Formats: sequence, C-alpha cells, structure tokens
Amino acid sequence: MELHNVMSSNFKWVAVGLSFNLFWFVTVVGQSHFIWLPCIMLLISWWLAPRGLLFALSLAIPGIIMDAMLTHVGVYAFEAALFPFWLVVLWLGFSTFIWNIRELIVCRRPYVMIALGGVGGMASYLAGERLGAVLLPLGLVTSAMIISICWTLFSVLGLRWLKAFDQQTQGR
Repeated sequence: MELHNVMSSNFKWVAVGLSFNLFWFVTVVGQSHFIWLPCIMLLISWWLAPRGLLFALSLAIPGIIMDAMLTHVGVYAFEAALFPFWLVVLWLGFSTFIWNIRELIVCRRPYVMIALGGVGGMASYLAGERLGAVLLPLGLVTSAMIISICWTLFSVLGLRWLKAFDQQTQGR
C-alpha cells in the first residue's frame, strides 16, 4: 500500500511538471497564435483546484510588474509594441504551477528553492531568447546576471507568499 502511495505521489509530480513544460513551450513558441491552448489549460487547472486561481493572481501580478519594469529599462524587448499578452498568460501558468507543487516546495530548504528560482527563472528567459520569443538587448551575459538577480529576489517573495497562502488555506 505504501509503495502505491509513493508511486501515485511521484506520478502526480511528474504529470504536473510535464504539464507545465508543455504549457511553457506552447505559450513561448506559439505566443499569440496558440494562446487559446494555454488559456484552456489554466481554466482546467483552476477548475480542478479553485484556490490556485487566487494564489496565481497574487503571485503573477508582481511577476508581471517585474517583467514590465525589466522591459521598460531595456533588459528585455519583444516584437510587439505592447507588453505581450502571452507573457501575462505565462505568468499565470507559472504561478498556478507553483501552487500545484507547493507541497514539494514548502518542505525543502528555503535557500535551495530560492537558488533554484534564480537559476530557473534566468534559464527560462535564455531559452525564450533562443526560441525567438524575447530579445536581450544588453547581451547574453549582462542580461543573464540581471535576470538571475531579479528572479532570486522574486523567489524570496514567492516563497514567503506561498508559505503564507498555504498556511492560510490549511487553516480553513
């Protein structure tokens, strides 16, 4: 029985991780052409876990503000004149993903999660640049350093927010 629970738990993490990678890829590569697909994925996720919507909004908004500021100061550039809608959807998806794996995150050492956030966030934008979704006008190294610092700081906020939200929802 215990082995079955471990396998079920591992399957959940793998399924959620693969779903987010698919979400990320379709959103970044498809951008506005296939935006309906990640939107449907988000709606299904929020239908299955309604509390995830409130957390997603609360974490995505500061993330969108961070990206808008980095765009404004020239760290990022996009082909569209306006801040891209697909990036808003990506932030909602990322925040929903964090909510869906919160049990895995909150039991880990905070500094490990924060370091992973800094590196993972930076890697995501570098991959997006390689796929043609974002331009890095300051060059690869400078942009990577700035993005990594911003994502490390954002990860501190995100981890605190996640723990507070998780405790609040468990109290209900």
